[in-house]
Amino acid sequence: MKRWIESDISDKRQEQDRTMITLAITGASGSQYGLRLLQLLAREKMTVYCLFSTASKVVMETEFDATFPKTDSSIPSFLEKRLDCSLDTVRFPTENDWFSAVASGSSAPKQ
Repeated sequence: MKRWIESDISDKRQEQDRTMITLAITGASGSQYGLRLLQLLAREKMTVYCLFSTASKVVMETEFDATFPKTDSSIPSFLEKRLDCSLDTVRFPTENDWFSAVASGSSAPKQ
């Protein structure tokens, strides 16, 4: 019985740990790896908070030879076309969205 309870708790903890991921894409070269990770997570229907620095948008324009959207509201549709997948489980908080889960600390892992 004890082993079953420990296994059940472990499964719940793993499930809880998988509920949300924060992905930050910075201005470093290699943003295609961040976008590929975003694509894989979105296809698995993971909840992702994806953050882009201002510098990352400039780097992506250079690396992808594409104009990154100037408005934050255009980012999801731009990336859905580029990544060829639905981003319905992905949130794109802006740098001024101080009340988003990732900015407020309400998304911190439970200890």
